[in-house]
This record gives sequence, C-alpha cells and structure tokens, in this order.
Amino acid sequence: ALTVAGTSSFTTSADNADITLNTATNDFTGEVSFTTAGTSGNVTVVDASAFELDTSTINGNLSLTANGSITDKNDGVITVTGTADLINQGSNNHTVDVTDGWHMWGDTVTLYGHHAKVASGGAIKLGNITATAGQVVIITRGDVTQTATSSITSHNDTTVTAKDVSVDPDVYYDITLTNTSNDFYDDTNVGDELIITGKNVQLVSGDQINMGAST
Repeated sequence: ALTVAGTSSFTTSADNADITLNTATNDFTGEVSFTTAGTSGNVTVVDASAFELDTSTINGNLSLTANGSITDKNDGVITVTGTADLINQGSNNHTVDVTDGWHMWGDTVTLYGHHAKVASGGAIKLGNITATAGQVVIITRGDVTQTATSSITSHNDTTVTAKDVSVDPDVYYDITLTNTSNDFYDDTNVGDELIITGKNVQLVSGDQINMGAST
C-alpha cells in the first residue's frame, strides 16, 4: 500500500503503459495527478479515504474508487480520452464533485456518491449517474447525452446546464436524456426539481418530473 502525506504525480514513459494502484489501503492525502502516454494508457486507483485529482492527461480509461469524497483541484484540468468511472464507496455524506475545472471527457462518464457533480469543457456522454442521497449536477460547454442502458438517479435537485458563457453571445447546447430508467425525483423528498439550461432538450423519466426554472 502507498501512504503519501503530500502531493503525488504518476507518469508513464512507454506508450500504452498502465498505472495501477488498486490496493484498498492506499492513502493519498495531497493532490494526485496522472499522465499516460500513447492511446490506451489506463489509470486504476483506489484510496482508503478522500481523493483530490489534480491536472491529469490520461490517454485511456480512468477508474477511481475512494472511501471518501472525490474532488478536483481548483483550476486543474482533467483530460481522459477513454471512459471515466468515479466511484465513492464511503458513507452517504461523501460526494463526487469534479466541477472546479472545464475537464475533457472522451467517452462515458460514470459517477456514484452522495452528490454526483461533473463539469465538462465540451460534450459529455453520461453512464450511470447516481446521487445516493443528494443532488446531480451536470455542467458542460457541449451536448449532454447518455448511453442507451444508463440511468440518472437523484435524491434531491437535478441541474443540467449546457451553456458556454465564455463567448458573446452565450452558446447553448442540446440535452438528450431519454432513458425510462432515469429518476429525477425522490418520492420521500417533496420539492425536488429538475432544472435545465440548454438548446434542444429531450427528457424522459420513469418517475414524475417536477420542473424548476429552466431555459
């Protein structure tokens, strides 16, 4: 197991070499960054506590599992060309929140935590997005879609914003979330809202939808 009190940086030099740090008792206290070379250099990491991901370029898939909150460093940009799975295995008060930078996700993004929040500097394709007891927040500068078999599950408000305010005038993007397995409403928490900002919007849910102020 690795125990690091400060920051950590892992880099591969050979094309398509993986970084595998999957011992359950690893403990990274400071920010952690990854760089892999080639087109299929995957990163697999497990942390026994909270995990903060710093600027990284992963030319492959990212699998990150933590027994605490998963966050990103302010202004750090995470680039993943393959799939990204960010999974919190801790108690209900631990969240997945990677909204402090305009990250680039090349393939399906999967989130699991108390809150499930992600930002993207371009389009994003969602896998299973599960907020076990809190909010789902999706912020993008591109279209929002989901895979054919995925579901979005929220236990509080759900906010999906597909808008780029860095240009003038603002640019809006399409939101297409049309799986019947989606559930934007927690029947035990009256008042949950689905709040949408986008261009062309298509929404489907297997439960009721309580729309909040949307554009």
